Amino acid sequence: MNMNTNATLPLGRYRHFKGMEYEVLGSATHSESREHLVVYRALYGSFGLFVRPQAMFLEQVTRGGITQPRFSYIGPSAVRKLTREAQMHARAFLLAEARPLEAALYRMEFEGAPASEVFTALAAFQNDDGGFGHALEPDWGAPASSVLATTTALQHLRHLDAPADHPLVRSAMGWLLRAFDADKMRWPLIPALPTNAPHAPWWTPGPGHPTWFRQYAVNPRAEILVYLHHWPALADPAIVETVEADLTRHYTQSTDALDMNELLCTLRLLDVATLPAPLRDAARAAAQRSLDVTLARDSVVWESYALQPLHVAPIPLALFAPALAELLAANLDFCIAAQQDDGSWAPQWSWSEQHPDAWPAARRAWQGVLTLEAMRSLRAYGRLAL
Repeated sequence: MNMNTNATLPLGRYRHFKGMEYEVLGSATHSESREHLVVYRALYGSFGLFVRPQAMFLEQVTRGGITQPRFSYIGPSAVRKLTREAQMHARAFLLAEARPLEAALYRMEFEGAPASEVFTALAAFQNDDGGFGHALEPDWGAPASSVLATTTALQHLRHLDAPADHPLVRSAMGWLLRAFDADKMRWPLIPALPTNAPHAPWWTPGPGHPTWFRQYAVNPRAEILVYLHHWPALADPAIVETVEADLTRHYTQSTDALDMNELLCTLRLLDVATLPAPLRDAARAAAQRSLDVTLARDSVVWESYALQPLHVAPIPLALFAPALAELLAANLDFCIAAQQDDGSWAPQWSWSEQHPDAWPAARRAWQGVLTLEAMRSLRAYGRLAL
């Protein structure tokens, strides 16, 4: 289809005769039949993109003895969008300045490039033992394998829907099972031994680190269960059963609100369809009671490191998206305004004082990660101009 502008059909918001609102983005011509089509997006639910024959879009319908337009024009779009120029600026940053991994992900998701490019870029972070390191998580620069970097890799592999027999998946899952501490029923996020590799101060190894991260009770266990369920053929049923039972107890008995990363791990867990009901119920209750405490609702706070609505609901189908609809609209506006002059979205934290020589490269890596995340969410919510 070739997009064109139809002067007889104003762009903007329309109300369907059943009451739901849509935004007309433009018109198109079917490449074979030459039929005129209307391109429009739902302003609710999953914000889906649709086409409909223009004649049908403009026709009158009769329901209950009342004849009215199928779609009635309301007015110009009130939704702020990332302009075409700004999108191209973000694209230029991702392809020229970001890491090969984020560049390949962007090309795959937005331009139809093959997933093989992503797998190749991700493989560069994997070690011979199957785990991942080498600053895949840019705040942890150690080359050795860690749970932190390996779970980051598995996030990507699950997003790619990589099969269980893919070499990257198989070796990463094998490493993860070997890293399990059966006595504590935990996975350590980072190695306990000191490292000279550059890293953020909150990732400094040592005896205090597990305490600082709540003994790793939720983060990373909740997230690792996601991968054990996603690739069950590679999981150890005994570990799964043990961790599920202990995590259910933790969610049920703890009165503390989940912190930012614990809540994000829990939300990923709640996305698992095969989760046992007791764990699902306990996790959802913990997430629900934590939102009021952990979620930043003030746009001033969004300018610093904080849990934002888009972190909780990066897509319209996310669990808590309906309940956060008004906040999400404001956060999407904030996201658009936060784009930097170089086209990127930048981290709201820094560890330049601890590692002044290494931070610029880590910051640039984070810019790639955050720019890709911003573009994904803006597209999912219909905030990218065509």
